[in-house]
Amino acid sequence: MKILLAEDDRIISRGLEVFLSNNKHEIITVDNGEDALKQILRFRPDLIISDVIMPRKTGLELLSDLHEMNNKTPIIIITAHATVENAILAMKQGAYDFLLKPLNLEELSIKIAKIQKTISILNENKNLKERLKQFQEPMIIGNSAAINKVRLMIGNVYYDKDITVIIYGESGTGKELVARAIHSRGVRKNNPFIAINCAAIPDNLLESEFFGYKKGAFTGATTNKTGFFSAANKGTIFLDEVNEMSKSMQAKLLRVLQEKQIQPLGSNKVEPIDIQIIGASNENLKDKVAEGEFREDLFYRLSILEIEVPPLRERPGDIPLLLEYFLNRINSQKLKFSNKTLEILQGYAWPGNIRELENLVRKLNVTCSHNIIESLDLPDSILNTNKERNEDLSVDILDKNFKNAMEMTINKFEKKYLLYHLNKNQNNISNTAKIIGVSRVTLHKKIRDLKLESKIN
Repeated sequence: MKILLAEDDRIISRGLEVFLSNNKHEIITVDNGEDALKQILRFRPDLIISDVIMPRKTGLELLSDLHEMNNKTPIIIITAHATVENAILAMKQGAYDFLLKPLNLEELSIKIAKIQKTISILNENKNLKERLKQFQEPMIIGNSAAINKVRLMIGNVYYDKDITVIIYGESGTGKELVARAIHSRGVRKNNPFIAINCAAIPDNLLESEFFGYKKGAFTGATTNKTGFFSAANKGTIFLDEVNEMSKSMQAKLLRVLQEKQIQPLGSNKVEPIDIQIIGASNENLKDKVAEGEFREDLFYRLSILEIEVPPLRERPGDIPLLLEYFLNRINSQKLKFSNKTLEILQGYAWPGNIRELENLVRKLNVTCSHNIIESLDLPDSILNTNKERNEDLSVDILDKNFKNAMEMTINKFEKKYLLYHLNKNQNNISNTAKIIGVSRVTLHKKIRDLKLESKIN
């Protein structure tokens, strides 16, 4: 275990350091209270052994500081017979135990063993609680043909615990939920599930986060760190937005898949790993391969099985079930949606998919003072989109000549088309232009020509 020793008597300090090191503990020693406090924040010890009388901050002052910081690291206080009352005071202030000088090393070993056992039990309880949360059966809501196909694919993964899977779907469709369902129904369900958003971690930190590092591997590496892959051993690792991974990290991931082993930074040893890898992407990786942005060999390694999670607009029949589920989750069974409101929600495109629907339910739960949610309770963004969708193009064009009628029809189509994609991409011009296959200049011109500026600002 990691032990911080704060003792200003060099003979005692050196003797304890040798004794504890020989017993396989990792030790840092300081000779005053102020340095002890700094090392507690940096070193994050499992146990502190501190003298009462020290320069620049006493052991009792150190205890007081830790109490204010809500730091619950156990402390064993060292004191002389003449100042035993200080030890009693320290116990009242939260010290775990105390030792009298001259020190009895056998007694110290017994106290450390008790602390190790306590820490082990606390960690085990913490892990059990996390696992209980983690292994609750993920609920995939819906009875549509599209979602039933996803369920069937999830069930098929059970027959091969090592198969790699790629989950495709737009943002907010529930790709991680599908990954957790695969894990919870497979033979690895009692082992870790670790989810990583590849786009959220800077590229220069990915390798150390994925594979871990050894103390001294680089500046700032003051302790060993377990990487995601080691932490997920025997379980499942979920790589969300794997399409955002750099070429260099793609090569390292390919090597892991091929060799089933990792090498932490700063280590000359490889570590075998046994994990299932599930990736997710909101872009077709085959297209990324064609564009030269994703390694073809990694693509074929990852996409042994592909699962497509449908967007919400393609499963409108599931919306009433999802609404009921979200209302139950926030204990708002009192709220009901009128038939007209349900019709509008089922006709909306849901660019944010299920995440947008859940956020809407939470918002309505706060803003609605009545039990029946009517159409006027819905946000303007939904009502206006629904109104435009239901517009009858023929009303304005039947009395026009062919050329003018065609121009009006095309303009209305372009407006709807561009607003749909802009809304879907949170009005991001660059992303929208890329997805619909035009340049940013062309898209800006279309927005000006069609007078859409006010609708996207």
